[in-house]
Amino acid sequence: AASGEVRAYTGHAGPVYCCGFAPTGDRMVSASRDRTLKVWDVRTGAEVMTLKGHNGLVLSCAYSPDGRHIVSASDDKTLKLWDATNGAKLVTMKGHNDKVYCSVFSPNSQNVASASCDKTVRVWDLSGKRLLVVRGHDSAVFCVGYSSDGSRLVSASDDKTVRVFDATSGSELVKLVGHTGTVWSCRFSPDNRQVLSASMDGTAMLWDLQSRACRLTLKGHSAPVHHAIFVQNGSRVVTASRDRTIKVWDPTNGNVVSTLQGHTNTVYFCAAFNHLLLSCSSDETLRAWKLRA
Repeated sequence: AASGEVRAYTGHAGPVYCCGFAPTGDRMVSASRDRTLKVWDVRTGAEVMTLKGHNGLVLSCAYSPDGRHIVSASDDKTLKLWDATNGAKLVTMKGHNDKVYCSVFSPNSQNVASASCDKTVRVWDLSGKRLLVVRGHDSAVFCVGYSSDGSRLVSASDDKTVRVFDATSGSELVKLVGHTGTVWSCRFSPDNRQVLSASMDGTAMLWDLQSRACRLTLKGHSAPVHHAIFVQNGSRVVTASRDRTIKVWDPTNGNVVSTLQGHTNTVYFCAAFNHLLLSCSSDETLRAWKLRA
């Protein structure tokens, strides 16, 4: 359940597409159509710094698990690695042939995985060297994520599938078919036994990786679902939708625990740290919400 909004963060001059907490939880990063990333003080709402360097919309951002770096992805076809402490631009990763929609760190903070409209997922080291090109999707790839041990990648695509790949070899291990629209988001569960996906079809789906079947379909949003995450050690699922709301779900039965209202336009992304939930929206704001235990 949730007790509503704690704070709004304003400063971006365009829709905010992505957000993420630093591993310490005291800072967060956001990515915007205004071509910048911003780092914020979570508690006070103050803007700590603005990261400039992309020549297009910034579509994705993430802190490394060790807190040292931030990675970003843009429709300028590049990824950038930044120093999380001072905002210095360290590396530009070039190789994708189209917009890069997603960028995430491996659990050991040593690699970055990216997903692009060029139908590939790529893995890079922090020097910008490309380690792997993963092919398999038939259309744009919008999201990529790591299993908690770093051995597997999960990806979501415009081809309506979710796929799991070996993170070292790039070989396809699992293909999950069931969504009837573009899949925008995918995540492994904390125990790596399930995958959570969110789709243009207005649902989120929980997949059992052993049976490769959809275990539960989360229906309740009145518009496409852009993002879905596990929170509170997997005991809850949170979804972000074009219907301007965020919903908290019980993943054991698919019931909506609460609906968070406050954004005035599409909610693109959400992130969590302990009992704090962060969301970002086309309304140019980020909002923090308190999750009840």
